[in-house]
Amino acid sequence: MKDHEGNEIPVADYYVLCFDNFMSGWGMAEGKSNYLVFATNSKSECAKLVEYIHSRSDMRYKGTECEPPNDKLNLPDMYYVQYKSKEEYPMWYAGGKYVSL
Repeated sequence: MKDHEGNEIPVADYYVLCFDNFMSGWGMAEGKSNYLVFATNSKSECAKLVEYIHSRSDMRYKGTECEPPNDKLNLPDMYYVQYKSKEEYPMWYAGGKYVSL
């Protein structure tokens, strides 16, 4: 399964979803809600992702699921879905709090 950028969303035990308020409505997500998807096989990594998402004012935690977000992937006119890997977003997977510079 691929996100709306053509990136493969890996098979995982858990998918953490969040709504990106800042990126929604413009750019590649013009007229759409922008969602980020993080895949992991670890409950502790899920907790770290959720903690980091909650620390950001531009993100809204939408849930942790055991299946990829097919409902959003199948509605490309409404949602722009992006998969974000541990390699791309290491701080998110590490947990903690977001600190702006």
